[in-house]
Amino acid sequence: MYINQFAGTWQYFLDELGAYLNYYSDLAFFAGAAYDQVGDGVRDNDVVSAGVPSHIFFVLLRCQSGAPIRGTLCKDVLFLPYILPVADRNLNCLTSREYLFDNTARLRDIELLTGMQFFTDRQIWSTSEALQLRTWLPQSLWSVQ
Repeated sequence: MYINQFAGTWQYFLDELGAYLNYYSDLAFFAGAAYDQVGDGVRDNDVVSAGVPSHIFFVLLRCQSGAPIRGTLCKDVLFLPYILPVADRNLNCLTSREYLFDNTARLRDIELLTGMQFFTDRQIWSTSEALQLRTWLPQSLWSVQ
């Protein structure tokens, strides 16, 4: 994989993750690869032959109330989803923070790229709440002040 293009951004993200953990205490984090070589925003049909992923996604989640991020204890979930493109060279001229913000996404975008589904437990989130959460686009990164 072309990990060198992520070196500065990834280190910045890891530093931010540490700051988020210190400030917010309880976070959930997950990440994975996405395959969209066609570039249409939808998961490729033949993922096995795709080889190198086209994108790396990751999502940070926390409870706005500060409650543990587990099950029904966190109906007031806040999240930051990112989708970073994978390329053979880095043409990015933004700062790491600007680049991360520029690559925030809706959870629905990650669903389309991966086939995953978010907020499916109707005992926690109604259909309309789930739709609102899945289509929300972050307006800023989290603050640690």
